[in-house]
Amino acid sequence: MQQFTGNKPVESVCLNCFEKVVGWTSDDGLIRIKCQRCGTVMVSKKISRTHIQVDVIAPKGQVALY
Repeated sequence: MQQFTGNKPVESVCLNCFEKVVGWTSDDGLIRIKCQRCGTVMVSKKISRTHIQVDVIAPKGQVALY
């Protein structure tokens, strides 16, 4: 299996406002994305082949819309 090293871009959709966003993978395997439109921060990590954990953090003073 091929292993990638270093940071690479990941394209996604904001789970709060559905705007197209781009984030970066880190060396520890986390993907951190901040939406420029609503300020929501999403952090995702691949747990296993079929399980991806996504944490959605609303900006200070706001509530997640979903």
